[in-house]
Amino acid sequence: MLGLIIERASGKTYAEYLRENIFYQLGMKDTEFDDHDAVVKNRASSYYVGESGILYNSEYQNMQILFSIGGLYSTVEDLLKWEQSFSTEKILKQETIKEIFTPGKRDYGYGWWINKLGTHPRMYHDGGITAFSSSLQRLPDDHITVIAICNAGDDGGIRVAYDIAGLLCDVPATIRAIQPDLMKLNSEEAFKLVNNVRKSFPRFDVGEAKVIELAKYALQRGQKKQAIEIFKLNLSIYPNSSNAYYHLAMGYEAIGDKNLAIVNLKRSLEIDPENKGAAEHLKILEQAGK
Repeated sequence: MLGLIIERASGKTYAEYLRENIFYQLGMKDTEFDDHDAVVKNRASSYYVGESGILYNSEYQNMQILFSIGGLYSTVEDLLKWEQSFSTEKILKQETIKEIFTPGKRDYGYGWWINKLGTHPRMYHDGGITAFSSSLQRLPDDHITVIAICNAGDDGGIRVAYDIAGLLCDVPATIRAIQPDLMKLNSEEAFKLVNNVRKSFPRFDVGEAKVIELAKYALQRGQKKQAIEIFKLNLSIYPNSSNAYYHLAMGYEAIGDKNLAIVNLKRSLEIDPENKGAAEHLKILEQAGK
């Protein structure tokens, strides 16, 4: 919607407006609205990591379909020019910049999440599509900017940026920051670690979706037993979640333990009889066992 408003108000295409009013103004020579037909020197392709760590080409995505929700390509150097513009009035007036970084609903300003890492104010945003991922983290009081981009899947750019920001502030920001530990600890040890991190940073982001994502990542890497430990960690954090039991069941099925898979699917349905995924999968496993 914002992209359409820009086009109607300016009389230019969205790409033309960004090019003339932001990219050219800031000297962002390696940033543009992505066009698959154009030949772009050093343009990266995206890959995903398959089993045993083998890289594969990602499925083609027409970036132009994304319009103003994304579809740009850039570099770390150009993104730094964009971030540095907020310390000037080259693009926007300071009162506008102040409004951009004023939290509104759910700690979100105009295009930026706004919170703190420990005692350090932070403005940031992540992005990703296919196997591309990126994150820009501003720590204004520390005069530090962290920018990371990745084209090899696994949310690499996001994880790296969070790790660096967390290390600089001496506070793990999300589960991604403790991922190396979670990939080797058992579920009880991991649960203790998560609780200790929560004590140091109450807003530590350990959302259920992120824990499940990490467990699936372990499965993808062929680390099936470790995936079970992470699924069990998720259950420790969310003991009343039907979804937690469902995904633990999927983990057990992945290692060939159909009995424990069935036990956990039944527990999932006890909590939420409307969990269609659990119901359908339980039916398949029970019929297979007959």
